Amino acid sequence: MISNDVDIETISKLVEIIYLDHVLFRNLKSTDITPSLRKTIGWITKQNKDAVWLIWDKPIHKAENEIDDNASGLVILRDTIKEMIEL
Repeated sequence: MISNDVDIETISKLVEIIYLDHVLFRNLKSTDITPSLRKTIGWITKQNKDAVWLIWDKPIHKAENEIDDNASGLVILRDTIKEMIEL
């Protein structure tokens, strides 16, 4: 598991996160719908007690620990994270 403190060492490592994702539904019986268990892999760019910011795509010409301001990724609420593993 990764701590709440993020440093260059943590940012430069890949992580795999398994989490429960929200589900949007329409015209279905609401009691039959459950959160979806998902998995993503990427670099942590920020985290706090409530959430983890993860990018999964970045330019290859950037240094391994350099963060791109225009990245693609997710903000995942900590309460939904089931497992987080450094790769």
